[in-house]
Amino acid sequence: MDRLLALLDRDDRVITHAGLAWLLALNGHMGLAHSRRNDAASCTESGRWGLLKISFGKHGMRTHELASITNLSTVGDLRQAIGAALRRGVGPTKSVVLALDEVESLVGAETQTSEVQTGVPEFFGALRALVQENSNFNVVLSGITTAPIMYPTLYGRENPLFAWAKPTFLAEISRTESDRMIQALGSRMAARWTHDALRRVYTGTGGQVFLTRSLAGFVAAKLSNDIASREISGALVQECFRQWRRTAVSLVDGMIDSLNRFYPHELSVLELGLELPNFNELEDDFSNEISNLINLGVLIDDGQNIALAQWTQLGSKFRGKSK
Repeated sequence: MDRLLALLDRDDRVITHAGLAWLLALNGHMGLAHSRRNDAASCTESGRWGLLKISFGKHGMRTHELASITNLSTVGDLRQAIGAALRRGVGPTKSVVLALDEVESLVGAETQTSEVQTGVPEFFGALRALVQENSNFNVVLSGITTAPIMYPTLYGRENPLFAWAKPTFLAEISRTESDRMIQALGSRMAARWTHDALRRVYTGTGGQVFLTRSLAGFVAAKLSNDIASREISGALVQECFRQWRRTAVSLVDGMIDSLNRFYPHELSVLELGLELPNFNELEDDFSNEISNLINLGVLIDDGQNIALAQWTQLGSKFRGKSK
């Protein structure tokens, strides 16, 4: 367990950006417990897994076994404790979803060359066993790598999630989905978006989720504190776009850097395609890489041609290379 916790703590992103997040979905009601720096006191008092105990307790679930889990407990101990809570503390109408964000902090690009982090496949094996043993339990892993499910082995051991877990890629969203997301976020800030403003955001980002949220947040930050003056017009989006685009360069370049780290073969194919008249020419020889690039939203297949996604033009690496 200590080795697993060390992996979770090895990157500040895990703490700062809720890398260890336990998400409980009970009867449609969601309660979220984050592991953050300002939660250090509670983590110290009850152990890292005390966050899980707190979340279970808030929903009236059994926590007796979880109370005994410490940083010295084994992965097997944790599995038994969660299993006891699921079997004895969850009614027939309730279900639990355990979500682990930024999974790349556990499973990086070195999964096939390192045999040190054997606690990772053991942990995944425990999660799989819990899902198979309890119909009221499921697991969601999110991050920027498919390594937890695409390799038959992880760190020198059999991968419990290989050929079992199902990947879902979040590429570009539709105009309707973009509008709904922005309006939902805006309602929390008492911001009202006009139709023209929503259109300009979608045109500027091409529906890339992270960039859409970034641009929408940048524009909303320019609003007055006066509730009566919190309508966002197309003109305001246009005015803010040039300023935001300068900040977007580093965001997009960072996304491409992540592609280089976690999908090096795909990036090589992408760069090769930029030297050819059309990406379609690579489909026969590099079908898997092209498929992954489309799933990741880096390439777009319109049914006739495969081309770079619009959002890639906001960075410096592929600017002016759209085809």
